[in-house]
Amino acid sequence: MRHRFFASSVFTALATCGLLFTNSACAFDEAYKVSPPIIHGNLAIYPLRGPTIDLPAPLTLDAALASGEARIFEQDGGKYAIDNLSNRELFIQAGDLIHGGSQDQVAAVGVLVPPGAHAYPVTFFCVERYRSAPAAGQGTSDFSGAGMIPSQVARLTLLSNTQTSRTAELLQRIGVWLSVESFTSALSRNLGIASTPSSRGLPMALEDATLRDAQQPFVDALGGLAASSKNMTGAVFAINGTIYGAEIYSSSELLRAMWPKLLRGFVAQAVVLQGLPKTTAPSSDDVAVYLTNAETSAHGRTLHAVTRQANGAWVHKQSVTSVEGTGTELENALLRALDSSWSPSYPAIDIGTANPKRFQEAVLIDGLTKRVADPKQAIAQAKRAGLPFDPMQVARDGTSASQSPWLFILLAAVGFGSWVRRRRRLAHALRAAPVIRRPDDVFGRVGARAIGHDTSVPATLQKRDRRDRAAQDAPPRGELMEA
Repeated sequence: MRHRFFASSVFTALATCGLLFTNSACAFDEAYKVSPPIIHGNLAIYPLRGPTIDLPAPLTLDAALASGEARIFEQDGGKYAIDNLSNRELFIQAGDLIHGGSQDQVAAVGVLVPPGAHAYPVTFFCVERYRSAPAAGQGTSDFSGAGMIPSQVARLTLLSNTQTSRTAELLQRIGVWLSVESFTSALSRNLGIASTPSSRGLPMALEDATLRDAQQPFVDALGGLAASSKNMTGAVFAINGTIYGAEIYSSSELLRAMWPKLLRGFVAQAVVLQGLPKTTAPSSDDVAVYLTNAETSAHGRTLHAVTRQANGAWVHKQSVTSVEGTGTELENALLRALDSSWSPSYPAIDIGTANPKRFQEAVLIDGLTKRVADPKQAIAQAKRAGLPFDPMQVARDGTSASQSPWLFILLAAVGFGSWVRRRRRLAHALRAAPVIRRPDDVFGRVGARAIGHDTSVPATLQKRDRRDRAAQDAPPRGELMEA
C-alpha cells in the first residue's frame, strides 16, 4: 500500500502525537528513540530503537530462494508469480534484486506472501533493457537473491506510482533502466569498473571485486549495528550530510535478516557519491522531525510506503527522499512526470511491424526530452540505456521492414513460379488437344497465333499430322473384315 506526501495540514494535526512512529494512529511514539549517528566516511546511520514484535519474523526473499523454500517463475505476458513452499510468511521488499531467469529483476512493490501460497502474483521489473533469455546454464525459473537496488532514483521510481495506467507502469520501468545506466556509469567514472547493463548486468556489477573492496571498510564499521542491539528495529541513512531515507521493521529479527543487503545497498550509493560536496550530518532531533514529516505528509520531497499483514498490522515502513543532484535531467523529468500523472498523446500513425511497446517507449522518451534543458544529454543517456528516443524512426523502421525489398523478391519469385506452372499446363493441354484443321491445311495457326505461340509447325507435329490423316482415310476395320 503506497502513500504520497502532499497534505501539510495533516502534519500540523498529528505533530502533537510525539516523535516516533508505531501502529497507532499517531505517527511517532516516545517509546522509540533516534540514536546518535554512527558515521563512516560520507555515510551516517541513525539506529532506531524501540518495541519489537516477539513473533517469528517472515522469511526474506534472499533466504527463501537460497534454501529452496521459494520459487519464482514467469507467466504469460511477462508477469511473475512465486510459490512459498514454507510454513512462514515471505517478505519481499520493494527494491529487492534477484538474479537469473530470462532477465534480472527488481521487486516493484513490497508484499507479504502467505505460507504455502502457490502462483502468488508479484510485481517485478527487469533491470536490463538488453537481455531477454536465460544466461548460459540457467533456466527461466533459476533465480537467486542479489541484494538491494543501489539507486535513489530507482527507489523513488518504484514508490512514485499511485496510478495503475499503462503509461505510469512503463515510466516506472524506464526509470529503473535509466537509474541502472546512471549507476553503472558512475561505477565506471569513480572506480574504473567497466560495467554496462548489456555486458554484465547490475547484480554482476554489484559483485565486482573493486566495488566490494571499496565497500568493505563501511561494512566493517557498520555491519554489526543490527546484531549488537536487540531492540534496534530500523535506521535512517544520510549520505554527504543529506538524509536519503529510512527503513523501519516491526521486529529486530526481521531487521537483522535484512541488514546485510540493506547496508550494502546504501554503501554502494555512498561509494559512487564520494567526492561530492558534503555537509555536517543532521542531528538526532533533525532526524526525528524528518521521520514525523515523512509519515504525516509534511515533507513534499519524501515518498513513503507501508507493507502490512492481512490484519492491517505493519511489517515494514520505507521512506525515500528526492535529493537534489542525485539524478540526471532525464531521470528528474521522469520523476516529475510520475508525480503529475503525465501522459503524452500517441500519434496515430502506421508503425508496420514495429514492436508497439518500443514505439510507446520512444514516445515517452521523446516527450521527456522536451521537458529538460539539455535534450542532447538526455537523448545520449537514453541511447546508453538502450531506449528508443525517436517515435517516427521506430515507425519508419516498422513500415520499411514490412516493405522490405526481400519481400518483393520473394513475391516476384512466387509469381514467376506460378507463371511457369501455368505455361507448362498450357503447353501440355496444347499437345494433348486435337489438331485444328483449316482448308489451307495450316496446322492450327489461327489458334496458335491467338494465344501468342510461334505459328511455325514443328517437324514432329507435321509427322503426327500425316499419321492422323492416314488413319482417317483408311476404311473402318469392320468393313475390311466383311470384304
